[in-house]
Amino acid sequence: MMNSKTMTESIDNNNENDPLVDCNGPKVYLMISSDNDHKIINQDNQIDNNDVHNSTSIDTIELQWQNLIYEIIVKSSKLKNNNDNDTKCATNQQHYYDNRRRRLLQSLNGTIRTGEITALIGPSGSGKTTLLECISGRNKQFNMGQVNVCTSIERSQKSIESIRLAYLSHTDTMMMILTVKETLLFASKLMITSNTNRITTNLIQKLGLDSCKNIYVGRCSNGQQKRVSIALELLFSPTILLLDEPTSGLDSIACINTIQLLRELADDYRQPIAIMLSIHQPTATMLKYFNNLYVMSMNGYCLYHGPSNQIVDYLAEFQINCPKYHNPADFITEIAIGNQCDTNQMELLISATASHQQQQQPQESSMRIIPIRKIIQQSRSNGKSGIVQLYHLWLRSIMLQYRNPSELLIRIFGTGIVIFIIAFIYKDMRLGENDSCYRPIIRNMIRDQIKNNQTMLLKDFEWSKQMLEESRNQFNYAFLFFIEMFIAFISTLPVLLTFPMEIIVIRRELSHGWYGLPIYFIAKNMVTILPSLIISILFGTTIYFLTDQPLDEQWRFVYFNIILMLMALVGDGVGQLISSLFVKHANQALIVAAISQMGLILFSGLFVPNSSLPIPLKQMTYVSQYRLGFESLIINIYGFDRCRIINDNNDDDNEFLTNEALIIKLIRQQFSNDTIVSLKKCVKNQLMDDEQGKFYTIYNEMFDSFDMIIGRPMETFSIAKRSFNLDDNQLYFNIKMLILYIFIYRILAYIVLYRKVRY
Repeated sequence: MMNSKTMTESIDNNNENDPLVDCNGPKVYLMISSDNDHKIINQDNQIDNNDVHNSTSIDTIELQWQNLIYEIIVKSSKLKNNNDNDTKCATNQQHYYDNRRRRLLQSLNGTIRTGEITALIGPSGSGKTTLLECISGRNKQFNMGQVNVCTSIERSQKSIESIRLAYLSHTDTMMMILTVKETLLFASKLMITSNTNRITTNLIQKLGLDSCKNIYVGRCSNGQQKRVSIALELLFSPTILLLDEPTSGLDSIACINTIQLLRELADDYRQPIAIMLSIHQPTATMLKYFNNLYVMSMNGYCLYHGPSNQIVDYLAEFQINCPKYHNPADFITEIAIGNQCDTNQMELLISATASHQQQQQPQESSMRIIPIRKIIQQSRSNGKSGIVQLYHLWLRSIMLQYRNPSELLIRIFGTGIVIFIIAFIYKDMRLGENDSCYRPIIRNMIRDQIKNNQTMLLKDFEWSKQMLEESRNQFNYAFLFFIEMFIAFISTLPVLLTFPMEIIVIRRELSHGWYGLPIYFIAKNMVTILPSLIISILFGTTIYFLTDQPLDEQWRFVYFNIILMLMALVGDGVGQLISSLFVKHANQALIVAAISQMGLILFSGLFVPNSSLPIPLKQMTYVSQYRLGFESLIINIYGFDRCRIINDNNDDDNEFLTNEALIIKLIRQQFSNDTIVSLKKCVKNQLMDDEQGKFYTIYNEMFDSFDMIIGRPMETFSIAKRSFNLDDNQLYFNIKMLILYIFIYRILAYIVLYRKVRY
């Protein structure tokens, strides 16, 4: 059998590459020691060695920490004088940053063991929470020392694998709109492989939660919520339980009930637990439930570590007398602040306690050392399949959304209001009816040529009617941009407000190993994607018919809804990314979301033509999902040969052609292409240079009309496509880019979220 020294060396070598152990921090072990005298404390705080539940077959597990030091870096800005002789001269003073290490824990030692409760007391700011986080393995930065848990060498490997450590923070992080039974049942189904209903029922009965098992956690009393939090930890049978202020916010009766519950858990002869809890000011009644006290001073030293009923006698040895009828816990807390003793007495207390703790350390020959990383992994591991966990997380998310539908109802109500406003404003405008072609110019040009039979064009082309139809096009451009912006924003903003609310609970569940972050992230997206898709489809379908968008080809309607769905999914991803960056500050997330999206909106192409931008900046505009969505909608509505080029070889298409197209076809049959080209050159040559500059736009449209008559295949005769410099093939490229952004934003959100919630 390997001796203790060799075993310790092998463990030291295994710690170097482990991500849970800081290489610059302490070497953390779990050590388990054998103790045949299992002790039970009765209500009179006396050791009862004849208790019927006493059994020599139960090995006591001890958690120990030795020379534990914790430091932080304090950054401060100070003034430095360059000229020591002239300290009053302001010009010689400069700011410099002083990064100093502040030691919060001063070489602390201590022990807790199964079957006992140790109360950690001390004034606020003395480092109680820091100590609990260090010995639980949660805080690994700037740590020095050793944390051990000991057992006998003869203990079986199977029993060692059953050792688990649980840490309960002072905040109750639970889903408040789930019932007590649902909370425990979902937790058990995420971790435990079988008999989840029976285990949950037994735990509810054991902790006295029968009266509130069908009540929402948020409606339970503070004491009941504390019991639910403890029940969540007990689901996984912890061997060591560390609690940070479990009685905070409770009245005196609830405090006593909570301490009594912990006492019962520690005294359970079938599975005794080592319990350590921090508490501010325990009453004299509470002290009798504690086996030991661990008192910390304001400067991070330990003043006392021993039986709770011996603290008064211990202080008397240093001429520090507790007044009669005074609560010993309050008295030692005042000493920790420095009110009841002088500096010399404080130093004597600290040194005497440290010496006593060193003497209490067990001998290495009777120890078996196990690295804490293994115990942490055991505490966070479970045998559940990822698919099963994904199903239960998805089911819980659906239930949470059903229980609190305010966010979904607001989105539906807001979408309905916008649809009503659109119907009221655009009911007679028939925005989508105009195809944005050059047809009025063509009609007047052909009419004048047939009537006058001359090569020169008349100047009266009924420009007023052309401008009216062009204004409708402009309104439809703005309308298409508005609907893509609306569908993106209504998918982004709700995520910014609701996503951070779950992170505190998710962080606790991840730290306890209920499931992995990828499983939660996938389940969350499975729930949020469905409402976004449904709302975008209903919105897009309704407004498509309300504004008389083209129905000549069904695929335009289908692609219209696909583009809106993609914009909704991209907006949801943007919300997840920004809320992950500012997970604790929802107000900052809203501001950043507004500023960032306004910048991307400027690159949409509606306000500033992308063709006029410098080439480097033009390429950068592709980061804007609003450009991709807007261009896709323009191409979908006005592209793909909506301004049809006439094919003279196919006479069967006449019934599908517009009047202008039929006239164009007639002119083609009467005039050859060479004649029309000559006519175009003639008009162009007769224009004066100043007229070319003044009437460039008008004549350019005339030349496009000539080209339409000629039927050049490479030219586009859509005002919309020429205005935004678009090509039909860009539709597929933009859709691919939107799909890519859906994944990119979610991947970035996952990376940020992983860094925020990692433990």
